[in-house]
Amino acid sequence: MSNDALVLSVRQVGGVRDVAAALRMLSLQSVLVSALPDDRNRNLCNAHVVTDWEADLPTVTRSIAQKGVKPIAVINFVEPLIPWQCDLLEHYGLPGSTRGLRVLASKLETRRALLDVGVTSIAFGGGRLGDLTSADVAKYPVIVKPSRDSGGSRSVMRADSPAQFEACLATLLTQLAADTEIVVEEFIDGIESSMDGPVLDGAFHPLLHVEKIDHDDIRHHDAGLLVSPPVSTLVQGAAATIAKMIDRLSESLALDGLWLHVEARTRADGSTEILEINPRPGGRLYRQAVMHATNIDPVDLAVRMAVAGQDRQFHPAEHPGKLVGMVVFEAAAIGKVSFEATAEDLKALSGVLDAYVLDGISITSLSVENNVAEALIEGADLEELRTVERAVRRVLRHSISS
Repeated sequence: MSNDALVLSVRQVGGVRDVAAALRMLSLQSVLVSALPDDRNRNLCNAHVVTDWEADLPTVTRSIAQKGVKPIAVINFVEPLIPWQCDLLEHYGLPGSTRGLRVLASKLETRRALLDVGVTSIAFGGGRLGDLTSADVAKYPVIVKPSRDSGGSRSVMRADSPAQFEACLATLLTQLAADTEIVVEEFIDGIESSMDGPVLDGAFHPLLHVEKIDHDDIRHHDAGLLVSPPVSTLVQGAAATIAKMIDRLSESLALDGLWLHVEARTRADGSTEILEINPRPGGRLYRQAVMHATNIDPVDLAVRMAVAGQDRQFHPAEHPGKLVGMVVFEAAAIGKVSFEATAEDLKALSGVLDAYVLDGISITSLSVENNVAEALIEGADLEELRTVERAVRRVLRHSISS
């Protein structure tokens, strides 16, 4: 019997290192499928299939067959490859929530699905980028973004008027093809949060709720300090609402065996709207935050849920009692980033649980989040978290050279 699991990747991302390690723990073979012959992750996997993601399904499956690979699972943590994930699952007759995944692959379709189950009230629209005009918008301000590939806040913009909307479209046409699917949705003035957890048999199990207390509402990026559990009564009160909204959608779409990373906003009156639903573990240090808070590894569980016959049970540990924070560093200019300290320097600080530092990385575009370092910290309360955050920022100074 085959023990090959496909690991899909584009632009050399997709959590390949972590997924390959999780597959090894299950005594399964990881088969990287990507478009680059010199993919930097190829040596992390047992095999590498090079294919053209712009080709048709027979071409891709032929490339897989030529390697002698007979997949028993398809694992994908990359938004634009969700349709391929579904096509491959169906081609090989493998279990998976393909109907629901095809909806979640499009933020526009997800918004329609939320409307269908009665858990959204915001105005929205969208369609082909080249066809949109300000006449399509009934209410401002709006968020304008790609519907199928906006990971890392790629090309996410805000418009407060028809003139700004037309300017957004013009900018997007310099970055994206005219046939790119775009979603246009009412901007929610409120506090942003995220919620992570698995969905099994249509039931969502939230494990980590994070309040983005310093969210950048100009660039629409995560920034400053993120805190879990939430510290404001407003976001605390929204937790049950968000979970119920995802429950209703999950049941409607017959979702099963997926990890969801959900983003939401809560208004001053307590009403809450879902912004995005990503069928994968949260990026950056979200994995480590979930592990610290619950002793559950999101990648391990996501991989086990993707492989038929594996144990899908999970048992969260009791919450450690302290607040967990993520301190985000984003490069704000194009050029090479140089840090004065390392991740090990940060981890030596009191209150720091984990960290990464991408010293020497080159920033080539500001149309996407450029998170170049992050620290996972803990504290008894928000004041203590802020003290640890300040210590981290004092140590981790950086410069950007052209």
